[in-house]
Amino acid sequence: MPNLSLAIPFANNAAFVAVLCAGVVACTLQQPSQTAPGPTGSSGGVGADGGADAQPTASGSLACVAVLQCIVDCPDADKACPDACLARGTPEGQTNAVAFVQCLAAEKCTDEACVLAKCKPSMEACVTSSAPKSTGQPLQGAAPPGDVPAELVGVWSNNDHGDTRRLTLNADGTGIWYRGLASNNSGCVQLNRLTESGNAVVTADKITLYATDVKRLQEFCASQSIPSTGSPVTEVFQWVRQDATTIKIVDASCAAKYPDSPSSASLYCSVPLAKE
Repeated sequence: MPNLSLAIPFANNAAFVAVLCAGVVACTLQQPSQTAPGPTGSSGGVGADGGADAQPTASGSLACVAVLQCIVDCPDADKACPDACLARGTPEGQTNAVAFVQCLAAEKCTDEACVLAKCKPSMEACVTSSAPKSTGQPLQGAAPPGDVPAELVGVWSNNDHGDTRRLTLNADGTGIWYRGLASNNSGCVQLNRLTESGNAVVTADKITLYATDVKRLQEFCASQSIPSTGSPVTEVFQWVRQDATTIKIVDASCAAKYPDSPSSASLYCSVPLAKE
């Protein structure tokens, strides 16, 4: 992991979001609420002074845009919160967020014109890298009939600073896996989403979605919409029930990258889903 530092060159979050939500590739973040809480389940990792030797001690699941949304949600008085947000990013999310924020600092950007003239490449890299990616394997042959137990029928979801994951399981054996990154500021909506639909087979510890319908959509400020389709895939999740209304799923393709480290697989590849 390269050394990372985070120094936000703005007096408060309102000023930061005003710059982030301007121009052709920005406008992706919601204005922070006055009572917005800091991130939960996070560890610090980058020094509050943004020193050059600071680096995160762990990484998480947030993409670059979600890291920035997390920072926007930080209370202005909580100086450690932005660094905790950075620590929650994926390695790619951390690197792209730091590159963008460091560009803002180096160029002393505090307005839209400066961002577009000096930091547009790093901002575009942040937005592009945040698009949801399928982790499934190519579907081999025809999808088997679906089988969903009654106890799991419903919609299970998680929203973490604009990064939404939603698993829909239907009584007829069909299912939908949705990944989306969306935000809205002054009527300007940035949306990246991936929707995979097909038959779902649920066993005691595994949920397998045979997605024969794969769709992507990217929208920006309602002025441009880019739909596309993907090839059929098989998504596999390990699952456990945490309580009456919450399950935890672990993406099997992601977990396979950490065969000797269950704790790493849990950190990088799991997400709790609450029943809607």
